[in-house]
Amino acid sequence: MRLVIVIVFFGFSLISNSQNSKEFEKLIVEGNIALKNGELKKAEEIYLKVLQKDSKNTDVLYNLALVEFHLENRAVACGLLQKSYKLKDKGAGKLIKEYCGDIFYNDFMFYEDVEVGLKFRTRGREYDLIKEGSIHPILVNQLSQKIYGSEEFVDFDGGKVRVSLLVDKYGAVKSRVTGGFENVLTKTGKEARMEVINKVFQEEIDFIPCQYQGKPVGMWSPVVFVFNLRESGYPFN
Repeated sequence: MRLVIVIVFFGFSLISNSQNSKEFEKLIVEGNIALKNGELKKAEEIYLKVLQKDSKNTDVLYNLALVEFHLENRAVACGLLQKSYKLKDKGAGKLIKEYCGDIFYNDFMFYEDVEVGLKFRTRGREYDLIKEGSIHPILVNQLSQKIYGSEEFVDFDGGKVRVSLLVDKYGAVKSRVTGGFENVLTKTGKEARMEVINKVFQEEIDFIPCQYQGKPVGMWSPVVFVFNLRESGYPFN
């Protein structure tokens, strides 16, 4: 169960939601109570003790950062948040941007934290993956042309498809079709069409990774979008 305690004076939220071993649970609860009660040095001591044996516990790193903010040790607090973010803590990223400045560069980041989003390249030109809130029509056209060339889509009349997309800093793609093809009655037919779409995304589309601080960066969180697959689409321009 997710525990959220609001520290009103500083405007932070105290969070503890990891699956911790029982030997740490009591200590973490004691640390949380100490912080809530304003016993900052006690909370600091407890959290440091936990981190000696579980240095990657993002909840404790986050909560200890709150303690350090309360003690006016901003540099220490920001360092703890940077470490927690590197361990895939989205909440730490929000506090870093609000109280510490820029998030440090990481090989992987959350999509909302990158400076330049995903792009794709076709016919020597680069385009944003998302245009005006939707997948770029040129990419829809490219996908449709490639997908309708397969035998699995010979009798497909078009429809909406939902895709989850991850691209690492080298441009390698992981895609997953998470919806669509409601008009396909057999499980086999649906899975065959999903496989075709995944293959096109992973092998035939030239994606350009996200950018942060002028360097390519991978994605922890996927981009999820819905597009209308159709036999003919927007012309290239």
